[in-house]
Amino acid sequence: MLDKPTYHEKKLFEHIAEGDEEAFAVLFHLRTDSLYTYILKITKSDIWAEELVQDVWTQVWLNRRKLSTLEDPVSYLHRIARNRSLD
Repeated sequence: MLDKPTYHEKKLFEHIAEGDEEAFAVLFHLRTDSLYTYILKITKSDIWAEELVQDVWTQVWLNRRKLSTLEDPVSYLHRIARNRSLD
């Protein structure tokens, strides 16, 4: 089951959509461990999990303008992670 975003996290996603690097750093620290664990379950590789976590965060930053329109941004993170892991 995916963790549901808190009100605080939803606000972070809104700020990231506006280009707030500090909000991105806060979210990075809040969600990296859960993304790593999720990707590790799929890939069964520490090395790939570490690499793909970085790739997820790169994709989030590059597509940050979409974040403010997402209904469930945490699911978006996990969808990117799953898709990149399966690639």
